[in-house]
Formats: sequence, C-alpha cells, structure tokens
Amino acid sequence: MSSPEPYTVDIPDARIEKLKRKLEDTDYPDELETDEQWRYGAPLSDVKRLAEHWRTGFDWRKAESEINELPNYRKNVNVDGFGDIDVHFVWQKSEVEGAIPLLFCHGCKSIPDTYPGPESMEDSELTPYRARLFSRSKETTTSAQRR
Repeated sequence: MSSPEPYTVDIPDARIEKLKRKLEDTDYPDELETDEQWRYGAPLSDVKRLAEHWRTGFDWRKAESEINELPNYRKNVNVDGFGDIDVHFVWQKSEVEGAIPLLFCHGCKSIPDTYPGPESMEDSELTPYRARLFSRSKETTTSAQRR
C-alpha cells in the first residue's frame, strides 16, 4: 500500500475562466410559486446571487492559498465496484499522545458545520486558518437559522 503524497491545490486559470463563462451563460428555471421554497430547493434568487458572487466576487486564488496553508495530501483508495478513487484530504496529526484519529468527509455540508467550533476548544488548539474558517461558518449558520 502506498503512502499518502503531499498535495498542493493549483487550479489552472483556464478552468476558472471556463467556470466563470458557464456561470454567465447559465439559463435559470422559473421560480417556484410556494411559501415553502426551501423544501424544494434553494430559492432562485439565492442561487443567482451565489452564482454571481462566484463569477465576479469570489477570490479563487485567495481561497486556493488558504487551502494550501493546510497539510494537504492525496491517495488513491480502491473502492469495491468503483475502482481507484483519488482522495484529497487534510492530514493534521494530533500533538496529543493516544488521540483518536478523526476523518471528516465533505458532501453537501462543509467541515466547519460538523466540526467542534472554537466555543468547544481552547484558543491554543485553533490555528489562525481554522479560527477564520469557524468564524465564517458560525456567521453562515446564524444567517441560515434566521430564515
């Protein structure tokens, strides 16, 4: 079995420009006429606002730089029925002797939504990046709870 290899996120400019073109060329569906919009998906106005932010306001290089501050790794993992899958992960080893390893997988929720935030950790346990990540997550969670 091979060891995980260090990894640096390096998205080519052409891929970012392609994404921006796709976002600009998107044909959106009509908005649903219902008071329970979130039950059926994100409201069209929110989707459009996010797409516009990704196209014109999001700093892809800044995000890439912040991700690369973390200890990123890659490894091929063989999954029965799917073959080899290239897995990208952050490998942050604990300084605590005998600590239980944790594996966080992302999907529709992000790691900050499920990981213990600063209120459950000593300040000394947070890296500056994780502190920024959690403060952003808390703001997002709080605004989503207001809806």
